[in-house]
Amino acid sequence: MTLFQLKRRLIFGISLYQMLFVSLDNPVIASPKFSQDKTIKLIASSQDLDLTEKSRLDQSLEIINQMDDSPRKVILLNNLALNYAQLGDRQKAKAILEQSLSIAKNFEDLALKVTTMTDIAKYYAQIGEKNQAIEILDNTVDLAKNVTDKSLQGQLLLEISLKYGEIGEEESAQTLFNQSQTIIAEASQPLPEFPFTETPSTLKLGFSGHIQSFRDTTGSFGINVDFAKQWSEDDIFVDGSVYLDYDNSRSVNNYRPESLITTVYRQL
Repeated sequence: MTLFQLKRRLIFGISLYQMLFVSLDNPVIASPKFSQDKTIKLIASSQDLDLTEKSRLDQSLEIINQMDDSPRKVILLNNLALNYAQLGDRQKAKAILEQSLSIAKNFEDLALKVTTMTDIAKYYAQIGEKNQAIEILDNTVDLAKNVTDKSLQGQLLLEISLKYGEIGEEESAQTLFNQSQTIIAEASQPLPEFPFTETPSTLKLGFSGHIQSFRDTTGSFGINVDFAKQWSEDDIFVDGSVYLDYDNSRSVNNYRPESLITTVYRQL
């Protein structure tokens, strides 16, 4: 091989190496830029989605606020609050739940009020407001204990105990569970054969009187009597007044006895 041929091969090898180096170098330089552009686009896309979702929630809130206050409206507000919280707008979520709670407190049906408020407490806990949730549940316990139907009262207390358990208040949940079971058991007992419980007799006496004198003298003196007795199937009540009426202007019978007696007897 001549010296000239050796130089040509050397030059060709160097040129091929430079081409290979350039082809490998370009991706190394371009790759970080491509990745960065892609990340920026993904962030922008996510922000656009959040804005679109928030706009939809804002429009939904306007529609819900046009509705009359009802259990259905409360349900919609609760779900809407949770959606706002998932988007990171916790203050908006709290404001909506406060509105929902205000509506529930005005329900006339006591059982409906208790059930609705316990649901709202659950949503408060889900958005991170556990103390508020506990306060609401404590209030519903007081409301439930005002329900006259013992069977329904026990069921409501059981429902509240489950909500305590859902938010991690195990001690309160267990205490209320025990109370609810006692009330439900008592309410399920068979009714007595007769609706009344026999009671001892009661007798009350009272005295009354008045006198008036100007040209003539008049007066009245008497005794008032109240008697009551209850048996298992019947009862009796007596209300009576016996008094003596005096009037000196009468020509005869200045003293006249009078009485008024009312008697009520009931039997099944």
